[in-house]
Amino acid sequence: YKAQGLLSADTNIPVRHVADRFIPMTPEEAHLYQRIERYISRFYHQYRAAGQAQRALGFIMTVYRRRLTSSFLAIERSLQRRRDALLADKSASALLDEDDVAALEGSDLADADADLSGDSQGLAREVQELESFLAELKRRPPNESKMGRLLEELRTAFAGGHDTVVIFTQYTDTMDYLREKLIDTYGSRVACYSGNGGERWNAGLETWEPATKEQIKTLFRAGVEIKILIGTDSLSEGLNLQTCGKLVNYDMPWNFMRVEQRIGRIDRIGGRERVDIANYFYEGTVEEQIYRG
Repeated sequence: YKAQGLLSADTNIPVRHVADRFIPMTPEEAHLYQRIERYISRFYHQYRAAGQAQRALGFIMTVYRRRLTSSFLAIERSLQRRRDALLADKSASALLDEDDVAALEGSDLADADADLSGDSQGLAREVQELESFLAELKRRPPNESKMGRLLEELRTAFAGGHDTVVIFTQYTDTMDYLREKLIDTYGSRVACYSGNGGERWNAGLETWEPATKEQIKTLFRAGVEIKILIGTDSLSEGLNLQTCGKLVNYDMPWNFMRVEQRIGRIDRIGGRERVDIANYFYEGTVEEQIYRG
C-alpha cells in the first residue's frame, strides 16, 4: 500500500513479535488438572455414546476443558454450577453462562435443555466426586503458576518501556481472578471490560466502580490513570487501542480468528512501531496439544 501510494510514506505499520509461553504446572496443580481432566473425558465419551438426545451434554464437557486450562477459578465455578444443577434436578442449560455459550460458537446446543437426571446412585457418585474436586480447589495456592508468570511479564513490560498492557481471557470468571490479584500490586491502575460492561478499581473505597467503554478507552490510551486493561472477547469488538504495544493472551481460544481479533486491538496501521504478544499455555494440557497440533 505504501509503494502504491495508498498510504503515506511515513505511515507506521507495526511489526508483530509473538512469544508462546509454555508454563509448567506445580505438581499439585498437575495432579488436580489430571483428576478433573479424567472426569471430563469420562463423561464426554459417556454422553457422546448415548446418542443425539445427550449430544449437547458432550459439548458442555468441552467447555469444562477450556475452563480448566483458563484458570482454576473458572473451572471451580463451572463445577459448582454443575453440582448445584444436579442437586436441584435442573436441565443442561443451567450449566452454561454467557461466556460458555460464546465459546461453543454455534456448536450443537439444540438439546441444551436435556435432562441431567440419571440413576440415583450414579448422581450421588458424581456429586460426591464434584465435592471432592471443589474441596481440593479450595486448598490451592492463591497464585496459580500462570499468575506468577503474568506478574513477571508485567514487571518486564513496564521496565522495558511499555506504558500499558492489555490482557485477554475467554471467561469473566478468569477476569475476576486476574483483577483481584493485580490490584494488590497495581491498585487503581487496573480496569476491566466484559459482557457486564466496564469497571475501574477505586482504591479509596476498595470497590469496583462502573465505567463506560469510552471512558476506559480514553484513560487507557492516555496511559496514566489506567495501565492494565483486562478483558474478555467483548473487549475485542470495536475498540481501538493502538497506543498500546503489549498484549497477553492469558488463555487461548480454540478458534484462532478470535486470537487475531484480540491482537487487532493493538496491531493497527498507524499504531506502535512494534507490538509484543505473549500467549500463555499450561504444559501438558489439551490446550497445548491443540495449539501444537
